[in-house]
Amino acid sequence: MNKSLDIVLPVYNEEIILKHSVSVILEFVTQHLNTYNTNIIIVDNGSTDSTFEIAQKLSKSNKNVQAKKIKTKGRGIALKSTWLESSSDMLAYMDIDLSTDISSLITLINELNVNNFDIVIGSRLLKNSVVSNRKFLRTLTSKTYSYLTRSLFLSKIHDFQCGFKIINQYTAKILLPKIQDSGWFFDTELLLLAENKKLKIKEIPVKWTDDRDSKVDVIKTIITDLKGLLRMRIWGLKK
Repeated sequence: MNKSLDIVLPVYNEEIILKHSVSVILEFVTQHLNTYNTNIIIVDNGSTDSTFEIAQKLSKSNKNVQAKKIKTKGRGIALKSTWLESSSDMLAYMDIDLSTDISSLITLINELNVNNFDIVIGSRLLKNSVVSNRKFLRTLTSKTYSYLTRSLFLSKIHDFQCGFKIINQYTAKILLPKIQDSGWFFDTELLLLAENKKLKIKEIPVKWTDDRDSKVDVIKTIITDLKGLLRMRIWGLKK
């Protein structure tokens, strides 16, 4: 029996790019992942535009596409709720702007299946990573956050927040119920908990192009992430 794969796409007000991005993913799945039973799950986090209507149309015209709506904003709640409902062998997600070169998905899957890693993540901060079109401040913020997190938790991970990850079903059952954050800090919490549980994590370099139209509020995200790190430093890893 072929293994099953869920690719989750958390979206918020992405009516402009949603259809195109999903078509790119569908084409890639057809050409390169046809040995897997693959589902593409669009999770709308309280969009106020026509994102969910477009997602519904895509699901009706493609049997491998599903549309789900969550009223609460946050990448974390989108991933946690969708992954917990899934029975698929592999659970992946990527940013809808496809900033990370989708070809790296093959490497993620192979590391999970062939080399038996529990979590495989894309990284913009490794030696062989290729990053373009990124502002200096965003790069500085990302590297500073990496250094701080690695220092506080003696972590071996470099890029906690890259929106390109895959985990297996076993890992999901162990870690997801323990994660408290519902937003951008979800990724960091997932990885720190995984390291604490001695799970096998593989970080791979990716080709990444910054989306200048990103809806991420950098200052708000920094504050939220710092609060998350403080919470986990004091309480999180004692569980």
